[in-house]
Amino acid sequence: MSQPSDVKSGLTQESLEVLNQAIQELEKSAARGRILKGSLTSPESSSRAPVGLIFLADPKNPKPIQPLVERISRFDFKLSLPLRLSKILRRVSFLNREVKRLKKQVMVDEMTGMYNFRFFRKQLKTEIARAERTGFPCSLIIFDIDHFKRINDTYGHPIGDRVLKEVARRILRSIRIIDYAARYGGEEFAVILPSTGLVEAIRIAERVRISISEHPFLFPGQAPIALTISGGVAEFSELFYTSMDSLIEAADKALYQAKEQGRNRIGYAKKDLEKITGVGVRPEERDILLKPSE
Repeated sequence: MSQPSDVKSGLTQESLEVLNQAIQELEKSAARGRILKGSLTSPESSSRAPVGLIFLADPKNPKPIQPLVERISRFDFKLSLPLRLSKILRRVSFLNREVKRLKKQVMVDEMTGMYNFRFFRKQLKTEIARAERTGFPCSLIIFDIDHFKRINDTYGHPIGDRVLKEVARRILRSIRIIDYAARYGGEEFAVILPSTGLVEAIRIAERVRISISEHPFLFPGQAPIALTISGGVAEFSELFYTSMDSLIEAADKALYQAKEQGRNRIGYAKKDLEKITGVGVRPEERDILLKPSE
């Protein structure tokens, strides 16, 4: 609601009453009272200037209020906010920005700019519920930087922090827009892949692994740093794992196996791939995926 500071074209108390009467007539004629609500009012002041007009129209049937809008538009007046209301609105705007900042702080890891563990748990729960409702699978990848302690011990924690940020950037660049990447904890990262089966999830995990292992990390004033990452993949579906805890446990176990088998690789349970029929997977793809690790 705003208060005019100047009335230039005869918008008097008498004209207000005429317009209010028109509004009342429209309210009476409106079907079920859905077309129009509101009125022009005057504040308690010597000028008795109008405060404003508030009404609701049916967007599917705006014709009944068009004559009223045309009638109001004949009166030309400027609107200005009272000082107190302006201060209130500025305060509300500031509080809205603070709420957005705090909301982001709750969801985002400060160092990497990725989602944090709290958001990861909440979003994974959401995607699992969606998978149960739609029947489409949902996959999870858990990554861990290989020998990250050596980075901190050799180059110092400031370089270690920069490595974490760069790994996060490469993960985000390698996944799809529909995926959710989060810092899982320390040097571990997790990626939720909605509507994605195990085979496609393995491909995406490999893309992340290659983006890190085949491109040394370059920082100003620092020799190139070679780095690798390992990952574990699991699929949530009726065919594989049917709870959030079992899905996380399976991905974590697959990651551990990748570490045990030499690192710089993507782990997954062979028994899971053996459950896959020919549906959605070409025979040559299945043969490659089931081939024993070298």
